Amino acid sequence: LGGVVHGLSTEVSASDLASAYLEGVFFEIRRCLDVLGESGEIDNVVVSGRAAANPRLVRLMADAIGRPVRAFRHPSPSAIGAALLGATSEERGQATSQLLGREITPGNSRKTYEALYRRHLDLFPRIARPAGNQVS
Repeated sequence: LGGVVHGLSTEVSASDLASAYLEGVFFEIRRCLDVLGESGEIDNVVVSGRAAANPRLVRLMADAIGRPVRAFRHPSPSAIGAALLGATSEERGQATSQLLGREITPGNSRKTYEALYRRHLDLFPRIARPAGNQVS
């Protein structure tokens, strides 16, 4: 396996690297959402698990993916999802509205992330080569 940290310099801190990692993950989520969005509009993005408990992370995700995000506040979203499979649509609506946090819309950083996302897409074909075609 391989990876790229584009723009790395000696001034980059461990915190900067952690942020860059998360931004890269969110850019890949955005790329997948863009592809899925070709088949129909994506109305809701919901994050669950430990990420949902961190408001700064939810904000970063909204800015990086360029879409509103809501946090699912229950610590066991898969169990709730399984339970809701047997519920009526009214019960599902009530339960999810109680468990979803407020919608976090992309903030002022969205323009910066838009430019970074475009750079990410430009790099993507070069870093996504099959393992046998890596440049040494």
